[in-house]
Amino acid sequence: MTASAARAIPPTVARLQPLGDADRQWLAQLVHRECGIVTAPDKSYLLQSRLAAVAASLAVPSITDLLATLRTEQHIGRRGPRPATLAVCDALTTNETLFFRDGHPFDALATRVLPELAARRQRAQGTAGAARPEPIRIWSAACATGQEPYSLAMVAALAAPHLGGVPVEIVATDYSERALARAREGLYSEFEVRRGLAPHHLARWFVPEPGGLRVAPALRCAVRFQRQNLLESFVGLGSFAVVLCRNGLLYFDAPTRARVLEAIADTMRPGALLFLGGTESTLGTCARFRRADLATSIAFERIDG
Repeated sequence: MTASAARAIPPTVARLQPLGDADRQWLAQLVHRECGIVTAPDKSYLLQSRLAAVAASLAVPSITDLLATLRTEQHIGRRGPRPATLAVCDALTTNETLFFRDGHPFDALATRVLPELAARRQRAQGTAGAARPEPIRIWSAACATGQEPYSLAMVAALAAPHLGGVPVEIVATDYSERALARAREGLYSEFEVRRGLAPHHLARWFVPEPGGLRVAPALRCAVRFQRQNLLESFVGLGSFAVVLCRNGLLYFDAPTRARVLEAIADTMRPGALLFLGGTESTLGTCARFRRADLATSIAFERIDG
C-alpha cells in the first residue's frame, strides 16, 4: 500500500473496533515490558485512539491487524526491525515539556553547580598536569522535543565566563524517535518558544523562520541527541557529573523506577547530582543517592556504594 493510501485510512474506522479485555491486558504488558510505561485501565479510549492513528500511519487496516503485527514482532529481538512495536510505544509516551521548566534547577546549575564543578576540574587539571580540563558532562534523559537540553545549553553558554575554560558537554536522549526528530530540527512555534523563555534568551538564541523560530546553530551544535530506552543498557553513554531525569519516572511502577535509578547511578561518579521532577524522589527507592539542598533547588547526590 502506498503512503497516500495509508493516509487515506480514516483513524475512526479503527477506533470503532473496541479492544477486548484480553487484548488490552496483553498490550499493556507489551508496553510495560518494552518501555516501562504503565497503561491505566481507565485510559482505554485514549489507548484506542492512539492505536488507530498508529494503524493508519503504518497502512494497517485496523487495530486488530495492528495487534497481529505486534504479536509477530515479539519473535524479533530488541535490536531487530520492529516498526509497529516502536510506533505504538512512541505514540503512548508523553512528550510534554517547555523551556526552563520549573526554573529552579537551571538557577542552581548556573549559580552553583557548574562553577563548583569547573573549579574542581581546574584543580584536578593542575594536579595532574593535564593539557585540558575534563569536561562537565550533563545528561538530559527523557528529553522529549528538546526544550530541556537547549535550556541547559543556554545556561552553559551564559555561565562560560565563570567556568575558566572548562567545557560542558550535553547529551540528550529519549525513547521517541518522533520527539528526537523535532529536537534535532530545533524549530518551535511561537507558543512553545514563549513558554518559560525570557526575552533575552529569545533574542540571542532563536532565528525567526516561516512556521516558527529555530534554535541558533551554535546552540544546536552544543547538544548531542540520540535514542535511548531507559530500560536498556546505558553502556556507551559514558559518565556524567549531572543527570536530569525529570518527570519521566512518574509513568513507571515502583520496581521499574528502582531499576532505572540504579542504572542511572551507574553512569555517575560519587558526588554527581541527579535532578528529578518536583514530585519525584530517590528516597525509599534507590539507596545510592542522598538528598542535596542547593538553596534554589533540590537534587540527589550520588554516594559511594
